[in-house]
Amino acid sequence: MFKFKNSVYNNVTTRNGWKAFNRNEIKQLDDDDLKLIFKDPYLLTHAEQDLERIALLTHQIEVIEQKIQASVEHDSVFDRLLKIPGIGITLAATIKYESGEISRFSSLKKFSSYCR
Repeated sequence: MFKFKNSVYNNVTTRNGWKAFNRNEIKQLDDDDLKLIFKDPYLLTHAEQDLERIALLTHQIEVIEQKIQASVEHDSVFDRLLKIPGIGITLAATIKYESGEISRFSSLKKFSSYCR
């Protein structure tokens, strides 16, 4: 859905002489920017509401990430997963919670098979 909205904004902005925006640039727009870009009051209201939704969802994601971080802070499995190159907090938490108790796999081969 957001990809569609992004392309709608880019169509409107480029038709009005503005550049296309990527997702991160859209997040950085403020009320003054929106008023310059969207002359139509309905499009302006729609864009303002979309930015409010983006801000709300961004905040909710941050809260969830903080809770996940707190829940695995002193977890030895999580700490070992973080030592693997390329595995960060989100992937380590995903592996930990999706796999369940790692000791239930009798071999690396069985764990690898489960992960596919």
